[in-house]
Amino acid sequence: TRGQHAASLSEYWQHFMAIEHFVILIYPLTFYLVKFFLPINLALPYPHPYSSTQPLSMDFYIYPFVLVILAIAIWRFKTIRRPLIFALLFYFTGLVSALRVSPVLGTIGADRYFYVGMVSIIFFIAWAFQYLSEHKQLLHKRAFPLYITFVILFIGLLTISTSKRIPVFKNGVSVFTDAYKKYPFHVPALHTLAGAYLLEAGNVEKGIQAAELATKIFPSDEYSHENYLNILLSAQQYDKALQEIDQMTNLHFVSARHYLQKAQLWSHLNKPDSALVALDHLNSFSADSSTLSMANELKANILLTQQRYKEALAALNEAISLQSLNTNLRMNRAICYFDMGRREEAIKDMNLLISQDPKNAIAYLNRGKMYSIMGLVDKACADWQLAAIYNIPEAKELLRNCK
Repeated sequence: TRGQHAASLSEYWQHFMAIEHFVILIYPLTFYLVKFFLPINLALPYPHPYSSTQPLSMDFYIYPFVLVILAIAIWRFKTIRRPLIFALLFYFTGLVSALRVSPVLGTIGADRYFYVGMVSIIFFIAWAFQYLSEHKQLLHKRAFPLYITFVILFIGLLTISTSKRIPVFKNGVSVFTDAYKKYPFHVPALHTLAGAYLLEAGNVEKGIQAAELATKIFPSDEYSHENYLNILLSAQQYDKALQEIDQMTNLHFVSARHYLQKAQLWSHLNKPDSALVALDHLNSFSADSSTLSMANELKANILLTQQRYKEALAALNEAISLQSLNTNLRMNRAICYFDMGRREEAIKDMNLLISQDPKNAIAYLNRGKMYSIMGLVDKACADWQLAAIYNIPEAKELLRNCK
């Protein structure tokens, strides 16, 4: 799902002009330097400029000039050349593992990536302070006090701006609300905020609102729709979930898994015919064995309730061929066989289940019911006795009919 913020990297880069390619490559290298000296609009995650419809914001063009200024300083000032090169190498080395020039997670930076690199900046400031203290003659007599004043003011600004961040880190809701307020088009912040509302605050309504807002800000982002759908499902908003799947279908984001979800939702809403239609649509997509098995199991369950045993049996056989170790499938097939009058095959499936797991209490319970209907009361009571050992209440009730 991480790659769903853009169809591919090549497609992503096609959204920008050549000069914008260069700016985006430079931006992560100098972003943290600018934030260090101008700690404005600090946030936990910073958004990536991956809009496919809007040109690159003009503030991004500031960042290449930072590298130009650093290069000029290294070239022109021999005194600071070695410590500055050391500081920059330390900075880039600490940053390289966190660089992001592609929209993988929708963020291009986070303050925590700068913790190691910040040491190099503080080192250079300390070195400059020490050097100027020892070579005051190099400066105008008023320049050194101004420099000291600048350092003190800068430390004070940095202290105040960072201390104001402390209340923000109360929980996930506060952190990502802060990020969204400062960067209203930061879609991944909304994704995380939606999850935080659900998991931390238990506020289902606000979680849904945050996830839905992400789909409106970036309607062509498949991940946003997927996240919104998952939150609707977890919040049991089934009608809205069905509407979102239809919306994803219109945007060509739908897959076999989505039709399975749609069928499950229709089944939950007691609309079995609509569920069967969704399952029929699923067959037009390529799907993994797990999805196909679950689809066939759901289809069989619906058909069994409609007493369409032959079709249900076919679906169960298909599901078992895909997942032969699924005990629920074989249990359902045994029940289907029994309802079709094919009792020997039903008992055979039950025997197989019990041989594979001698502690399968539900298998003992259901085989006992089959024996009871077949008039084999002693065998039925023996099975219910075994099921009762594993604390199956229904088995204990049925045992009252046994002598």
